[in-house]
Amino acid sequence: VFMVHSSVEEMRRKHVEPIALTDCLEAFCSEETLEYSCDKCKKIQQASKKLQIWRLPPILIVHLKRFQFVGNKWIKSQKIVNFPLRDFDPTEYLASVPRQTIYLHRAELEGVDPVVYMANLQDKDSLFLEMVPENKIMEHVKGNYDDDFIMKNGKSSMNGTVNGSITSTTTSLSPGTYQDVSLGGNEGGNKRRIRNGSVLYGDTLQDFHQHRLEEGYDPLDLKYSLYAIACHTGIMEGGHYVCYARNPQGKWICFNDSSCKEVNESQIDLNSAYMLFYQRDGLSMDKYMPNVEGKVPFPKELDEESEAEYKKQCRVM
Repeated sequence: VFMVHSSVEEMRRKHVEPIALTDCLEAFCSEETLEYSCDKCKKIQQASKKLQIWRLPPILIVHLKRFQFVGNKWIKSQKIVNFPLRDFDPTEYLASVPRQTIYLHRAELEGVDPVVYMANLQDKDSLFLEMVPENKIMEHVKGNYDDDFIMKNGKSSMNGTVNGSITSTTTSLSPGTYQDVSLGGNEGGNKRRIRNGSVLYGDTLQDFHQHRLEEGYDPLDLKYSLYAIACHTGIMEGGHYVCYARNPQGKWICFNDSSCKEVNESQIDLNSAYMLFYQRDGLSMDKYMPNVEGKVPFPKELDEESEAEYKKQCRVM
Protein backbone atom coordinates (compact mmCIF):
# COMPACT_ATOMS: atom_id res chain seq x y z
CA VAL A 1 0.00 0.00 0.00
CA PHE A 2 1.34 3.42 -0.90
CA MET A 3 0.10 6.97 -1.05
CA VAL A 4 0.57 9.30 -3.99
CA HIS A 5 1.86 12.67 -2.87
CA SER A 6 -0.26 15.67 -3.85
CA SER A 7 2.70 17.15 -5.73
CA VAL A 8 2.48 14.32 -8.29
CA GLU A 9 -1.00 15.36 -9.36
CA GLU A 10 0.08 18.99 -9.33
CA MET A 11 2.95 18.26 -11.71
CA ARG A 12 0.69 16.26 -14.01
CA ARG A 13 -1.76 19.13 -14.10
CA LYS A 14 0.95 21.65 -14.93
CA HIS A 15 2.25 19.35 -17.66
CA VAL A 16 -1.06 19.28 -19.58
CA GLU A 17 -2.51 22.70 -18.77
CA PRO A 18 -1.94 25.52 -21.28
CA ILE A 19 0.37 28.36 -20.32
CA ALA A 20 0.41 31.99 -21.42
CA LEU A 21 3.06 33.80 -23.44
CA THR A 22 3.45 36.12 -20.45
CA ASP A 23 4.52 33.13 -18.34
CA CYS A 24 7.21 32.30 -20.90
CA LEU A 25 8.48 35.88 -20.98
CA GLU A 26 8.57 36.10 -17.19
CA ALA A 27 10.65 32.93 -17.05
CA PHE A 28 12.87 34.20 -19.86
CA CYS A 29 13.57 37.49 -18.04
CA SER A 30 13.72 36.10 -14.50
CA GLU A 31 16.89 36.18 -12.44
CA GLU A 32 18.91 32.96 -12.24
CA THR A 33 21.32 31.93 -9.50
CA LEU A 34 24.43 30.27 -10.88
CA GLU A 35 27.55 28.73 -9.38
CA TYR A 36 30.91 29.62 -10.88
CA SER A 37 34.57 29.23 -10.02
CA CYS A 38 36.12 32.50 -8.87
CA ASP A 39 39.61 33.08 -10.29
CA LYS A 40 40.54 35.27 -7.34
CA CYS A 41 39.53 33.17 -4.32
CA LYS A 42 39.65 29.83 -6.16
CA LYS A 43 36.29 28.84 -4.68
CA ILE A 44 32.80 28.15 -5.98
CA GLN A 45 30.72 31.30 -5.62
CA GLN A 46 27.09 32.12 -6.32
CA ALA A 47 26.27 34.65 -9.00
CA SER A 48 23.03 36.02 -10.39
CA LYS A 49 22.21 36.32 -14.08
CA LYS A 50 19.28 38.21 -15.57
CA LEU A 51 18.30 39.18 -19.10
CA GLN A 52 17.10 42.76 -19.58
CA ILE A 53 15.54 44.19 -22.72
CA TRP A 54 16.38 47.85 -23.30
CA ARG A 55 15.17 48.38 -26.83
CA LEU A 56 12.29 46.59 -28.57
CA PRO A 57 12.47 45.95 -32.33
CA PRO A 58 9.77 47.17 -34.73
CA ILE A 59 9.20 43.52 -35.69
CA LEU A 60 9.19 41.25 -32.64
CA ILE A 61 9.74 37.53 -33.35
CA VAL A 62 8.99 35.03 -30.59
CA HIS A 63 10.48 31.55 -31.06
CA LEU A 64 8.81 29.03 -28.77
CA LYS A 65 11.06 26.25 -27.50
CA ARG A 66 9.25 23.18 -28.77
CA PHE A 67 11.81 20.57 -27.72
CA GLN A 68 12.91 19.05 -24.41
CA PHE A 69 15.32 16.38 -23.21
CA VAL A 70 13.42 13.48 -21.61
CA GLY A 71 14.68 9.95 -21.01
CA ASN A 72 18.05 10.56 -22.70
CA LYS A 73 16.43 11.72 -25.92
CA TRP A 74 15.01 14.88 -27.44
CA ILE A 75 11.24 15.02 -27.85
CA LYS A 76 8.88 17.70 -29.06
CA SER A 77 6.88 19.63 -26.49
CA GLN A 78 3.17 19.68 -27.33
CA LYS A 79 2.47 22.30 -24.66
CA ILE A 80 -0.25 24.77 -25.64
CA VAL A 81 0.83 28.40 -25.33
CA ASN A 82 -1.88 31.07 -25.31
CA PHE A 83 -0.83 34.40 -26.81
CA PRO A 84 -2.55 37.65 -27.84
CA LEU A 85 -3.33 38.39 -31.47
CA ARG A 86 -3.47 42.14 -30.88
CA ASP A 87 -2.71 44.79 -28.24
CA PHE A 88 0.34 42.90 -26.99
CA ASP A 89 2.27 45.18 -24.63
CA PRO A 90 5.78 43.94 -23.66
CA THR A 91 6.52 46.94 -21.41
CA GLU A 92 6.54 44.76 -18.29
CA TYR A 93 9.55 42.81 -19.59
CA LEU A 94 11.77 45.83 -20.28
CA ALA A 95 14.74 46.82 -18.15
CA SER A 96 13.95 49.15 -15.26
CA VAL A 97 14.96 52.43 -16.95
CA PRO A 98 12.99 52.13 -20.23
CA ARG A 99 10.10 50.53 -18.33
CA GLN A 100 10.01 53.40 -15.84
CA THR A 101 9.97 55.88 -18.71
CA ILE A 102 6.80 54.25 -20.08
CA TYR A 103 5.16 54.25 -16.65
CA LEU A 104 5.98 57.92 -16.09
CA HIS A 105 4.47 58.76 -19.47
CA ARG A 106 1.28 56.87 -18.60
CA ALA A 107 1.08 58.65 -15.26
CA GLU A 108 1.31 62.02 -17.01
CA LEU A 109 -1.40 61.11 -19.52
CA GLU A 110 -3.70 60.00 -16.69
CA GLY A 111 -2.85 63.03 -14.56
CA VAL A 112 -1.63 60.84 -11.70
CA ASP A 113 1.37 61.47 -9.46
CA PRO A 114 4.22 59.27 -10.81
CA VAL A 115 5.18 57.99 -7.35
CA VAL A 116 1.60 56.95 -6.58
CA TYR A 117 1.17 55.42 -10.03
CA MET A 118 4.22 53.18 -9.78
CA ALA A 119 3.55 52.32 -6.15
CA ASN A 120 0.15 50.99 -7.23
CA LEU A 121 1.93 48.85 -9.84
CA GLN A 122 3.95 47.26 -7.03
CA ASP A 123 6.97 47.49 -9.33
CA LYS A 124 9.91 47.88 -6.96
CA ASP A 125 12.46 48.02 -9.77
CA SER A 126 10.65 50.94 -11.40
CA LEU A 127 10.05 52.84 -8.17
CA PHE A 128 13.48 52.53 -6.61
CA LEU A 129 16.32 52.27 -9.10
CA GLU A 130 19.81 51.31 -8.03
CA MET A 131 22.15 54.27 -7.82
CA VAL A 132 24.63 54.41 -10.71
CA PRO A 133 27.18 57.21 -11.21
CA GLU A 134 25.51 59.75 -13.48
CA ASN A 135 28.57 60.18 -15.70
CA LYS A 136 28.70 56.41 -16.35
CA ILE A 137 25.04 56.33 -17.37
CA MET A 138 25.37 59.33 -19.65
CA GLU A 139 28.46 57.89 -21.34
CA HIS A 140 26.60 54.66 -22.14
CA VAL A 141 23.41 56.32 -23.35
CA LYS A 142 25.03 59.08 -25.39
CA GLY A 143 27.20 56.49 -27.06
CA ASN A 144 24.18 54.45 -28.17
CA TYR A 145 21.33 56.91 -28.75
CA ASP A 146 20.85 60.06 -30.77
CA ASP A 147 19.62 63.19 -29.01
CA ASP A 148 17.10 63.64 -31.84
CA PHE A 149 15.16 60.73 -30.32
CA ILE A 150 14.79 62.34 -26.88
CA MET A 151 11.56 64.08 -25.91
CA LYS A 152 12.35 67.54 -24.59
CA ASN A 153 9.95 69.81 -22.70
CA GLY A 154 7.13 67.32 -23.10
CA LYS A 155 7.37 67.15 -26.88
CA SER A 156 8.97 64.67 -29.20
CA SER A 157 10.65 65.66 -32.44
CA MET A 158 11.56 62.16 -33.52
CA ASN A 159 13.70 63.02 -36.51
CA GLY A 160 15.78 60.49 -38.38
CA THR A 161 17.46 60.01 -41.72
CA VAL A 162 16.48 57.11 -43.96
CA ASN A 163 18.60 56.83 -47.10
CA GLY A 164 19.01 60.58 -47.31
CA SER A 165 15.35 61.48 -46.65
CA ILE A 166 14.12 63.06 -43.43
CA THR A 167 11.34 61.41 -41.45
CA SER A 168 9.64 62.81 -38.38
CA THR A 169 6.77 62.17 -35.98
CA THR A 170 5.56 64.49 -33.24
CA THR A 171 3.90 63.63 -29.95
CA SER A 172 2.86 66.12 -27.25
CA LEU A 173 3.11 65.23 -23.58
CA SER A 174 1.91 67.11 -20.55
CA PRO A 175 4.59 68.87 -18.48
CA GLY A 176 5.32 67.98 -14.86
CA THR A 177 7.87 68.04 -12.10
CA TYR A 178 10.12 65.59 -10.34
CA GLN A 179 10.39 64.67 -6.72
CA ASP A 180 12.83 62.81 -4.52
CA VAL A 181 11.95 59.55 -2.80
CA SER A 182 14.04 57.35 -0.58
CA LEU A 183 14.07 53.62 0.10
CA GLY A 184 14.25 52.18 3.61
CA GLY A 185 14.75 55.53 5.31
CA ASN A 186 17.40 56.70 2.85
CA GLU A 187 19.71 53.71 3.34
CA GLY A 188 23.40 54.57 3.18
CA GLY A 189 22.54 58.20 2.47
CA ASN A 190 21.62 57.40 -1.15
CA LYS A 191 18.43 58.95 -2.49
CA ARG A 192 16.54 57.47 -5.41
CA ARG A 193 14.98 60.03 -7.71
CA ILE A 194 11.84 59.76 -9.77
CA ARG A 195 11.58 62.46 -12.40
CA ASN A 196 9.12 63.55 -15.04
CA GLY A 197 10.88 61.51 -17.69
CA SER A 198 13.78 59.09 -17.90
CA VAL A 199 15.98 58.98 -14.80
CA LEU A 200 18.85 59.66 -17.19
CA TYR A 201 17.68 63.01 -18.52
CA GLY A 202 15.72 64.67 -15.76
CA ASP A 203 12.84 66.57 -17.34
CA THR A 204 12.92 64.65 -20.61
CA LEU A 205 11.24 61.47 -21.78
CA GLN A 206 13.50 59.34 -23.92
CA ASP A 207 12.17 57.06 -26.63
CA PHE A 208 14.57 54.12 -26.33
CA HIS A 209 12.99 52.18 -29.18
CA GLN A 210 13.15 54.80 -31.96
CA HIS A 211 10.54 53.20 -34.20
CA ARG A 212 9.43 55.09 -37.30
CA LEU A 213 5.69 55.54 -36.83
CA GLU A 214 2.83 57.08 -38.73
CA GLU A 215 1.77 60.55 -37.66
CA GLY A 216 -0.50 60.57 -34.64
CA TYR A 217 0.87 57.45 -32.94
CA ASP A 218 2.36 57.75 -29.47
CA PRO A 219 5.98 56.51 -29.52
CA LEU A 220 5.70 55.54 -25.85
CA ASP A 221 2.56 53.42 -26.32
CA LEU A 222 4.16 50.04 -27.03
CA LYS A 223 1.45 47.88 -28.60
CA TYR A 224 2.06 45.01 -31.01
CA SER A 225 -0.25 42.97 -33.26
CA LEU A 226 0.35 39.47 -34.61
CA TYR A 227 0.79 39.48 -38.39
CA ALA A 228 2.16 35.96 -39.01
CA ILE A 229 2.46 32.62 -37.27
CA ALA A 230 4.40 29.48 -38.19
CA CYS A 231 2.89 26.22 -36.92
CA HIS A 232 4.33 22.72 -36.65
CA THR A 233 2.43 19.48 -36.19
CA GLY A 234 4.04 16.11 -35.58
CA ILE A 235 7.13 14.99 -33.68
CA MET A 236 10.85 15.80 -33.65
CA GLU A 237 11.67 13.18 -36.29
CA GLY A 238 8.98 14.32 -38.70
CA GLY A 239 6.07 16.68 -39.07
CA HIS A 240 4.48 19.39 -41.16
CA TYR A 241 4.77 23.17 -41.26
CA VAL A 242 1.89 25.54 -42.00
CA CYS A 243 2.07 29.33 -42.03
CA TYR A 244 -0.65 31.92 -41.47
CA ALA A 245 -0.09 35.55 -42.44
CA ARG A 246 -2.24 38.68 -42.37
CA ASN A 247 -2.28 40.76 -45.54
CA PRO A 248 -2.45 44.59 -45.62
CA GLN A 249 -6.26 44.38 -45.83
CA GLY A 250 -6.37 42.50 -42.52
CA LYS A 251 -7.32 39.15 -44.08
CA TRP A 252 -5.61 35.98 -42.86
CA ILE A 253 -4.03 33.71 -45.50
CA CYS A 254 -3.09 30.06 -44.89
CA PHE A 255 0.04 28.81 -46.67
CA ASN A 256 0.07 25.00 -46.72
CA ASP A 257 2.59 23.58 -49.21
CA SER A 258 1.28 24.66 -52.64
CA SER A 259 -2.09 25.69 -51.20
CA CYS A 260 -2.79 29.34 -50.45
CA LYS A 261 -6.26 30.33 -49.30
CA GLU A 262 -8.04 32.89 -47.16
CA VAL A 263 -9.22 31.70 -43.73
CA ASN A 264 -11.14 33.19 -40.84
CA GLU A 265 -9.25 34.15 -37.71
CA SER A 266 -11.08 31.39 -35.82
CA GLN A 267 -9.65 28.78 -38.24
CA ILE A 268 -6.02 29.49 -37.35
CA ASP A 269 -4.36 26.57 -35.57
CA LEU A 270 -3.06 28.50 -32.56
CA ASN A 271 -2.32 25.41 -30.47
CA SER A 272 0.55 24.26 -32.71
CA ALA A 273 2.29 27.66 -32.82
CA TYR A 274 6.07 27.51 -33.23
CA MET A 275 7.08 31.05 -34.21
CA LEU A 276 5.13 34.27 -33.62
CA PHE A 277 5.68 37.43 -35.66
CA TYR A 278 4.49 40.68 -34.08
CA GLN A 279 4.53 44.14 -35.64
CA ARG A 280 4.51 47.42 -33.74
CA ASP A 281 1.18 49.21 -34.17
CA GLY A 282 1.39 52.36 -36.26
CA LEU A 283 4.63 51.37 -37.97
CA SER A 284 5.33 53.39 -41.12
CA MET A 285 6.54 50.92 -43.72
CA ASP A 286 7.46 53.67 -46.19
CA LYS A 287 10.03 55.04 -43.76
CA TYR A 288 11.79 51.67 -43.67
CA MET A 289 11.91 51.18 -47.44
CA PRO A 290 15.16 51.92 -49.32
CA ASN A 291 15.36 54.99 -51.52
CA VAL A 292 15.34 53.76 -55.15
CA GLU A 293 14.69 57.15 -56.74
CA GLY A 294 16.65 57.55 -59.96
CA LYS A 295 17.62 53.89 -60.14
CA VAL A 296 16.62 51.96 -63.28
CA PRO A 297 16.32 48.14 -63.34
CA PHE A 298 17.99 46.06 -66.03
CA PRO A 299 15.22 43.86 -67.48
CA LYS A 300 17.54 41.94 -69.80
CA GLU A 301 19.89 40.89 -67.01
CA LEU A 302 16.95 39.94 -64.80
CA ASP A 303 15.42 37.84 -67.57
CA GLU A 304 18.70 36.04 -68.18
CA GLU A 305 19.09 35.33 -64.46
CA SER A 306 15.53 34.02 -64.24
CA GLU A 307 16.06 31.82 -67.29
CA ALA A 308 19.25 30.38 -65.80
CA GLU A 309 17.46 29.52 -62.56
CA TYR A 310 14.60 27.93 -64.50
CA LYS A 311 16.99 25.61 -66.33
CA LYS A 312 18.32 24.34 -63.01
CA GLN A 313 14.91 23.01 -61.99
CA CYS A 314 14.15 19.29 -62.05
CA ARG A 315 12.81 18.10 -65.41
CA VAL A 316 10.48 15.61 -63.73
CA MET A 317 8.75 18.33 -61.75
